[in-house]
Amino acid sequence: MVLYSNPKYLEWKGVEEMHHDATRWMSELQFLENEHRFLEDLLGTYFLKLSSEKYYDEGKSIAQELSVIGDQIKPYIDEVRSHNNELEVLIDGVDQPYEEKEVKATHRMLHDKIVHFISQFNELKLKLYVVVQEIMKESKAKHLLK
Repeated sequence: MVLYSNPKYLEWKGVEEMHHDATRWMSELQFLENEHRFLEDLLGTYFLKLSSEKYYDEGKSIAQELSVIGDQIKPYIDEVRSHNNELEVLIDGVDQPYEEKEVKATHRMLHDKIVHFISQFNELKLKLYVVVQEIMKESKAKHLLK
């Protein structure tokens, strides 16, 4: 059961706009899936240095978060795909007011979840980039001293 959080939002969103939202979310999530693979490769490339005493705790935390967030991408893709299919309730010509409100409320809830998830992913990506950047600077400084 979905709670109706903002009735005005639910009323003005048309089915075409909700379909566009769902298509955009699908595209963004599929991109995150590819980006997640890249981040795992990056983590693997710097694994030895991330395992050093200086970076161990942070590297371990990032690796765990990356694993958790990676496991969430596919279920979000499935949820968006399913929701996109449910939008048919709004255009099938059958008067189903409860089902229509439910689909619209689900859309709003899904919007909030996707925005939050993408934000979490970007924060994690930034953490990893900052640590890798530090490691690269240290490696470059050591290389220049030789």
